[in-house]
Amino acid sequence: MATVIRPTLNLEPSNNEQLLTREWLVTNGLGGYASGTVSNVATRRYHGLLIAALPAPFGRTLMLAHLSEQIRLADNDVVRLGGEEDSAGTLQLYGAEYLTDFWLEMGLPVWRYEIQG
Repeated sequence: MATVIRPTLNLEPSNNEQLLTREWLVTNGLGGYASGTVSNVATRRYHGLLIAALPAPFGRTLMLAHLSEQIRLADNDVVRLGGEEDSAGTLQLYGAEYLTDFWLEMGLPVWRYEIQG
């Protein structure tokens, strides 16, 4: 049996540049796609979670730009994941300190967070 190798991007919580410059892309073979950065901050105009390839004259259309994830822990604390840039241009990387790994599994992005050990 062949050994499965899963290349991961080992992340350093203090390295925000790595989280913002590493990108992923998933296509559907019909012209639609999803793309973004490891931090889930849309740093480019064409980043989005669902870009559909619609018939002319519409073309590629952004259907879903961003999701804001949060986790409620057993003690009712809420931890936000991902990130965003607000209207003032301030960058918020909420889950960066908890993000430990990122990889593509069967062509799909996977994030691993470690919260409270």
